[in-house]
Amino acid sequence: MPPGRDRRGWPIPIALALLGPFLALRGEPRADPLQAPERLKALLDEAAAVLAGIEAYQRHPLPPRRLERPALWSAGGARLLDYGGEGPILVVAPSLVNRATVLDLMDERSFMAGMARSGLRALLLDWGEPSGEDLRLGLEGYARERLAPALRAAAEIGGEAPALMGYCMAGPLCVGALSLDPGLARRFAAVAAPWDFRHMPGLEGLRRKAPEISAGLEASAAIFGAAPGEALQTLFALRDPWTAARKFRDFAALDPFSFEARLFVALEDWANDGVPLAPKVAREAFHDWFLKGEPHRGLWRLGDHLVAPRRYDRPVLVASGVRDVVAPPAATRPLAEALPRAEILEANAGHVGLIVGGGASEKLWRPLAAFFADRTGEARAVPRRKRRSREKGAPAPETPLRP
Repeated sequence: MPPGRDRRGWPIPIALALLGPFLALRGEPRADPLQAPERLKALLDEAAAVLAGIEAYQRHPLPPRRLERPALWSAGGARLLDYGGEGPILVVAPSLVNRATVLDLMDERSFMAGMARSGLRALLLDWGEPSGEDLRLGLEGYARERLAPALRAAAEIGGEAPALMGYCMAGPLCVGALSLDPGLARRFAAVAAPWDFRHMPGLEGLRRKAPEISAGLEASAAIFGAAPGEALQTLFALRDPWTAARKFRDFAALDPFSFEARLFVALEDWANDGVPLAPKVAREAFHDWFLKGEPHRGLWRLGDHLVAPRRYDRPVLVASGVRDVVAPPAATRPLAEALPRAEILEANAGHVGLIVGGGASEKLWRPLAAFFADRTGEARAVPRRKRRSREKGAPAPETPLRP
């Protein structure tokens, strides 16, 4: 959240959080609270606890402002930010629908700082907020006019093609760019990146509401010039308002000066401060990816180019969290199957926990840093055997703040 912004200006997620206790009545034999006064009292008590958590969150001090990093390249609103480090260059591309700050959330949870400390020159591709020329771009435009030039700029800085990581929505976008030009990156990691959208929770609901959602996207584009981040946040929060209620209730019981409380606030500020989507990107992601499932069916096109993952014959790591309900392993594994030299890493984490969770350093950061620093096999065209690394156990799914 930008310094000085009042958290009370974000009414939508808060209102949705209050829906949770009352939606809990659904499916009960006596759903009418007037016919179940004891249940009504319990729900009102729950709502009061949620309100206490929301108020505690709103009153919590703003996190310290993160250090502004120098931009080595820019185009439109996109900038390539330098996090320092010595060694081969790594370019990290975040989702288009959230701010890049989740990758540098706080001192104790900075993925970018972790990469810079691990023997890599870490560069973050911050897409920025779409305005001006960005508003005309679709997925092809972001691949050709933003991602590809950023990677070429990184190659000029490092003297060779950089390693590349795509997180969440940027994963498929990176695959599209590498299909256009496989020489853009010497190796690639897709982290929590869906490819087979049939396995993403809530898809059937999106299909049923497709006409209304499409109309809403068009209306938003006409009024605001882009799909507002608040509208996108509402769609995600509506999937499970009860979980949103519980997280605020639990926050009220935390010591406000504890690390857990500070982490909650930093994540909640990030999740509620979403980035608008360029209208064409919103339409294409919703229709071509979510509804039609074009990537895994081999039908996705960037302009006249048919995206073919098999064209990228360099080392790839596809990483996912077994508790991820935004991009579960069933949605990410097909990408590994479509790439000729991909390995799979599955960790006991959720969508956001992969990047900032308590065990993220051991589960993801270190394996990724070792993968990006590895020079073996980069000149070979022979596919390597796929290897799956997964922690034992069957933990309960995690519902993240937002993808």
